[in-house]
Amino acid sequence: MSDGQFLDGLALSGVLPAPLIIFSTFVGYVAGGPLGAVAMTVGIFLPAFAFSLVLYDRLEAVLEVKALHALLEGVAAGVVGLIAATTLQLAQATAGRVPSLWPAAAIFAGAFGRPLFVEEQAQRCGDRSGGGSGGLDQLLAPSAVLLAAPPERVGGVGA
Repeated sequence: MSDGQFLDGLALSGVLPAPLIIFSTFVGYVAGGPLGAVAMTVGIFLPAFAFSLVLYDRLEAVLEVKALHALLEGVAAGVVGLIAATTLQLAQATAGRVPSLWPAAAIFAGAFGRPLFVEEQAQRCGDRSGGGSGGLDQLLAPSAVLLAAPPERVGGVGA
């Protein structure tokens, strides 16, 4: 898979629900056509469902083990590090191909700045759930901020 195909799959998975599933299906399609896409999708869903159905009782018991929580927090930190390293590698590869870096930097800043701004606005209005978690709540967050704000904070609307 080339860098361009990887970035295409990443972009496609970023605009559709369930990005991991979409990206995996895309990788399967690139590697093996429609049959590869089906195989990759089944390969993602089947183990998760089978594991949950067969080992449900043991999974519930594992939730009570505090040492496992610490282990999983360490794994999560490692995943964040891998994502950061991949982001830097892709940024370096993309920077060499972009004729002008300023528009790309502006789009990048806007893409990451908007969710932070929406979350900050939601927290100011008392919504502690964040508002920047993605999906429909992120799409509707600006209107939710206006609806949740006291009238005097929205320029007297509704007063």
